[in-house]
Amino acid sequence: MDGERAKDHGEHCGGILELRPQVCNGGTLPDPIPHPPFPPVDDAFPPHNRSPPFPKIDFPKFDGENPRLWRDNCEMFFEVYVVHPSLKTRFAALNFKDPAAAWLQTVQRKGRITDWGQLCELMMGRFDWDQYQMLLNQFETLKQIGSVSEYHIEFERLAHGMLLYNDHYDDTFFVTRFMAGLKEEIRAAIALHRPQDVATASVLAAL
Repeated sequence: MDGERAKDHGEHCGGILELRPQVCNGGTLPDPIPHPPFPPVDDAFPPHNRSPPFPKIDFPKFDGENPRLWRDNCEMFFEVYVVHPSLKTRFAALNFKDPAAAWLQTVQRKGRITDWGQLCELMMGRFDWDQYQMLLNQFETLKQIGSVSEYHIEFERLAHGMLLYNDHYDDTFFVTRFMAGLKEEIRAAIALHRPQDVATASVLAAL
């Protein structure tokens, strides 16, 4: 009986749960089956499946000017970087500067503002109430002093700022105002072309 058990053990050379390496024919272990090498980390995923490096975007600074544009840029930043709601006002507070930073410090003496909507409401009440009027005044008095390119850049900045408050301005209004601000000799040269938009008027003026 013991011989049969030993014989079975010698033939199978196995354990209770799985077969064990056979220690037979002289008591030597067979050569292990080689495993395929692991692919390098860089080769683990095909190049076409890799995400491109995410560009770093600086959080927008706020000095009291263009509060609506600053708010919209902040909300895009929060969306892109998936910022938790509890951290939004912290991001903003770290990027207030000059008069805006002094104002925020005074406001938060009564308690730290933790709600983004509340911060925007307070910020708009302080910095936004006269922005539209200021933009209108600057826009109405804008004249070409230097190059056409410099005049065009400032014109576009003011025009886009006004559209944040009133989106009913059309191309006819803007091109008429753009031409009115050009130097007399340039305005007279392009008037016969009757440009239909500011971009066209700017190109003609530059020529």
